[in-house]
Amino acid sequence: MTTSLKPAANALSRHKREQPKDPDDWYVEEAFCVHVLLDVLEELGLLSPGRPGTVLDPHAGMGTIPGVCCARGLCDVTGSDLRDRGFPGVTGGVDFHGLPAYAAQSHNWVITNPPYFGGAGPLATLERAAAVARDGIALLVNMPFLAGQSRHVVFARPAPGWAVSDVVILSMRPSMPPGAALVAGAVKQRGGKEDFCWVVLRPRDRVDGAARIHWRMPRPEHTPPGRGLKRSGTP
Repeated sequence: MTTSLKPAANALSRHKREQPKDPDDWYVEEAFCVHVLLDVLEELGLLSPGRPGTVLDPHAGMGTIPGVCCARGLCDVTGSDLRDRGFPGVTGGVDFHGLPAYAAQSHNWVITNPPYFGGAGPLATLERAAAVARDGIALLVNMPFLAGQSRHVVFARPAPGWAVSDVVILSMRPSMPPGAALVAGAVKQRGGKEDFCWVVLRPRDRVDGAARIHWRMPRPEHTPPGRGLKRSGTP
């Protein structure tokens, strides 16, 4: 993010962990989060190997989103990030919120886990993505992001020409550790402590009616080991 977006004092409340704050608010989503989103987009006929399109992740971090897209046959994927951390498939040194790094309507989809910065990060990402994407935008955010008076306008009247079409709730809580700590081996991705969802936006003239809600678990082949659906009858 640009220096105008500073980490909020309560930034760690997004992840409920006792870890040092990452200066770039870089937290790493699990692969199943991306699989769940792509499951829904495929079912809706919006993005699939049979209906390919260019995908941009401007906050690619370790490259999870580009990697999962490619594994599912969506290989026309661009991954970039503010920092060059040396991960394959991710171009570092690209500030999505600075000078325009991508031409208007240059990609079909923008799919990303934006840095949060107290809620300012997803809003800034949406504003930029609305100029870059042609067909859709998907932002991974924590569930409290859906509420709050200051963000009502995001869902009632998002970026000009866009509307929220779908919200994909991750029924399995993802682990979202700080990227630097994960790379250093100080933490592992196992078990999540907060709820997340994808907010999907599409051009307003392609959205008919209210946003659809999808409650989703990952498919068995995408479920992290030892974290399948509980069947004991208890929540």
